[in-house]
Amino acid sequence: MLPAMRWVSVEEVYADGAHNAWPDLCRWRDRYWLVFPAHAEGHGLPHGLVMLSSADGSTWETVLDITAGEWQIEADEKWPAQTVFFLPTDERLIVVFWSAASGDDVIPSDLEAGLRARWLELGGGEDSWSRWVMRHGASNRTRVTYTEDGVNWTQPVPLLEPGWWLWRPHTFEGRHYMIGFLNHAQLGWTISSELESMI
Repeated sequence: MLPAMRWVSVEEVYADGAHNAWPDLCRWRDRYWLVFPAHAEGHGLPHGLVMLSSADGSTWETVLDITAGEWQIEADEKWPAQTVFFLPTDERLIVVFWSAASGDDVIPSDLEAGLRARWLELGGGEDSWSRWVMRHGASNRTRVTYTEDGVNWTQPVPLLEPGWWLWRPHTFEGRHYMIGFLNHAQLGWTISSELESMI
């Protein structure tokens, strides 16, 4: 049986009247670090990013406060730094995040009939076909940045090709691991052998 747990206190550490959500928390160099998308007018709209740091978990200071576009790498990104995760190491505090960009869900007319027929031939249904076409309307891109001093951050760079987004990095026996999701719709209007097996 799991030990009983009770809340001791709940305190607000940041508020600006906007939508701030989906935090990640870590401990690095004897401090707590908290990061989250921030400053949005609503849940589904582009956010900036805020990072706080604390020596005791009670008093927090803002160490990074950026607008939605500051960590933008490509011009078509409509929501840079959408979900943000820490990966603390001895040398660096790494941040992995993914951004959302617009895609194109208008299937080329010369491909539609053949692709749809193949989809159904493989056992896919009309619903899954429609979802695959719809998912072409967005593109996910994973990014990485880091600091060695907690103050200066590198310019974010792409991690993996478009279509991948990574989730919740962890370290085990000196190696770093992340779960990766690949949206096959973002690889173009083709049915790869891997996608065939999934259908």
